[in-house]
Amino acid sequence: MSRTRRFKQEDVINALAKSGGLKGPAASILRCSRHTVTRYIERYPAVQEAYEDAVQDTVDLAQSKMIALVKREDWRAIRFLLVTLGKDRGFTERTEIQAVGENGEALRQQFLAEIRRVYGDDEEDEEDE
Repeated sequence: MSRTRRFKQEDVINALAKSGGLKGPAASILRCSRHTVTRYIERYPAVQEAYEDAVQDTVDLAQSKMIALVKREDWRAIRFLLVTLGKDRGFTERTEIQAVGENGEALRQQFLAEIRRVYGDDEEDEEDE
């Protein structure tokens, strides 16, 4: 039977900081399994906080690289930044389509009207209440 190695919280925190919040590389640093690192994150609030901080630091680093590409006028970076961070300004790839019936009325309204016609006016749509 193998003996389970216990780590100090500080050891796991340092490994997570060195790995940029990536569990696999942190496990390699500690010479344990990824599952062990995950259990420490789940079990100890200080380790969880350090993990979240390390992940956010890595995201900040990636975002700073993206900004550097935008400053160099890389069109792919500009496009990506606009469709992700510029959504509230109308830069989006999402297109909304509303189905409209013959008389211009939304199909959902036509469907509800037909249900009411067939089953009687006392049937109310729950969303309309």
